[in-house]
Amino acid sequence: MDDSDQREDRSITPEQGHGVDKSSDLEVLEHELMELIGLEEPDPGEQDSSQLLPEEEPDLSSSDFGGFATMRCSLSTNVLDNPECDVTFDASEDEDSSMVIQPEVAWMIDSPVGLQWPKPSPKYQHEEDLQQQPPSLLATGKGTYYQVLESVGLPSLDLVEQLVECARAVSSHDVMRANLLVEEIRSKVSPLGTSTQRIVYYFVEALVARVSATGNGLFTAMCHARPTAGAMLKSVEYIMERSPFLSVRYFFPNQVILNACRGHQRIHIVDYGACFGFQWPALMQELANTPGGPPYLRITGIDSPLPGGGSASDVGCMLREYAQSIGLPFKFRAVSKKWENIDAATLLLSDDEVLAVNCMFRQTNLLDESVLAESPRKMWLNRVRSLNPRVFIQGMNNASYNVPFFMTRFLEALTHFALLFDAIDCCSQPESKERHLLEQEKYGREIVNIVACEGLERVERAETYKQWHSRTQRAKFELLNISDQVFHDTESLMGMYHQSFELHRDQGWLLLGWKGQILHAFSGWRPSSS
Repeated sequence: MDDSDQREDRSITPEQGHGVDKSSDLEVLEHELMELIGLEEPDPGEQDSSQLLPEEEPDLSSSDFGGFATMRCSLSTNVLDNPECDVTFDASEDEDSSMVIQPEVAWMIDSPVGLQWPKPSPKYQHEEDLQQQPPSLLATGKGTYYQVLESVGLPSLDLVEQLVECARAVSSHDVMRANLLVEEIRSKVSPLGTSTQRIVYYFVEALVARVSATGNGLFTAMCHARPTAGAMLKSVEYIMERSPFLSVRYFFPNQVILNACRGHQRIHIVDYGACFGFQWPALMQELANTPGGPPYLRITGIDSPLPGGGSASDVGCMLREYAQSIGLPFKFRAVSKKWENIDAATLLLSDDEVLAVNCMFRQTNLLDESVLAESPRKMWLNRVRSLNPRVFIQGMNNASYNVPFFMTRFLEALTHFALLFDAIDCCSQPESKERHLLEQEKYGREIVNIVACEGLERVERAETYKQWHSRTQRAKFELLNISDQVFHDTESLMGMYHQSFELHRDQGWLLLGWKGQILHAFSGWRPSSS
């Protein structure tokens, strides 16, 4: 890759943008983009189209992964409206933050064509963070984005190259060239096409949102237009039957928690970023089958830091109904508060309970030192350490699109998501509604934020597992080894799936990959004795 691939041209000249039809104003662009993503408000009298899929009765015929069929029954009886559910909710008010905002987020300036462009971000403010920055492209050392995608056999790479050319035009504020490329690319892509067509579709629409300065509005709308729990449950089951992305995400943390809490009669799990609670039925079933009788389980669900990320209280009654059906003593409590402000008093910790802290993929939504001098990411890890948990489990994307430079971030994100889409394509039908829901609801929304948002509004900030290893060590945690039994059990789970999925160990990290590229990483930690 030449230097132009890694460095963004941020100059704006008066000549750029000449010849653009100004009748295509922001309102028209936003309307078109919202319609393409499927978030356009319906006309009066028409059916609400904010959700991708019509609500359907749950299919109880498929395999029951960890009690999901029972959960579907609970959903179908509308237990969320049950006033007797043993679920409490704490919506603590946070004081206004006194954090110092770095100069990079004094951020919007007008371009010569009347659109708003993000102000260029300076270098990282801290020398330590500069040293921690990994090489680009998933830190694989295997070459440019094109070589990585070519090595995994991604089809139609000429379309990807055209997308990258469009991103460079956007980066250099060449609006006229970008508009021409967008029009040409749109004629070749579809959210229901090949893996390449699908990934390019989401990225090109995110570029349109960036040019039209509608990225944050679109991202917020997508966060609030969430599908029903029943629809998401069907999508989760569909993906779990075909790929290990969710299966390992649920199985490995549960095994670490069970090993750490074995023999204790009262267990407290603090789940940061709890949403639908799909991870917990399998663990609850294991606890219910404990010889000599099940222990008492208390789960505290912390709301996701994303706007409209869903309240953790929504899953409490569902989990309670499931616990009752299997004879497990259980209580659920929801907390809505900034993660970095949650302490032992907030969580009502008790000395007679063993504490496990769980966070799957949502810690990357916390801002870091490149945006705020008092980093919520660092403060949260220190808060978790102060809880002195028996075990702290993390799961995350292994990617490095938490960088201020647009083209570097774009290529990193494109590589990571193209690999995800390629993996899903190898084990799913193109017309699957469940697959389409996952790609739009999760990946499409994340791509919009990565590409079209800047500063405080950009909350999808993945780092490599090695960066998170350093962060967690600095918070005075030490990495736990993965037992051979847990690793072999996870390997056995992988035998259900396509042979190109890979599982590896790096010290205490469990690494899930696709065709030689690491995509997800999981680890267990305990407070350091030093």
